[in-house]
Amino acid sequence: MLPNLLSRITRLSPLYLLLLLVLGLQIYQLSQYSKSSAPVSAVPLASATPVEIFSSQTASIRGKITAINGSKLMMENDQKVTGEFEAGRVVLINEATNLSVASSSADLKKIQLNKDAIINLLYADGRYVVTSLTYR
Repeated sequence: MLPNLLSRITRLSPLYLLLLLVLGLQIYQLSQYSKSSAPVSAVPLASATPVEIFSSQTASIRGKITAINGSKLMMENDQKVTGEFEAGRVVLINEATNLSVASSSADLKKIQLNKDAIINLLYADGRYVVTSLTYR
């Protein structure tokens, strides 16, 4: 049986043999790759307990503040997605000409509505709060 198999292999074209050799090597490499790859699990930011080395996470929104209701700021991003976030104890407001500070209990009226801005938020203690605004 072995001599019969060898005679059949030698009759195959060299190009076909090369193709079989390359295909075999690819299958071998794929099998080694799948053995060495450890499964990776994605952890959603903000919804997971932060790793002990981190004390907080930050996020930013390109958009505008559309309304203020007490210490809540209603926002709309550049893709017209809306959301509501609480103002931090202190909110830095950066305009092209000056920098001002607004506290959530007093003067959030310094915030300009419907003006394009970069809104920075801090995630700590299970929620995002607005920490600064930079008008564009």
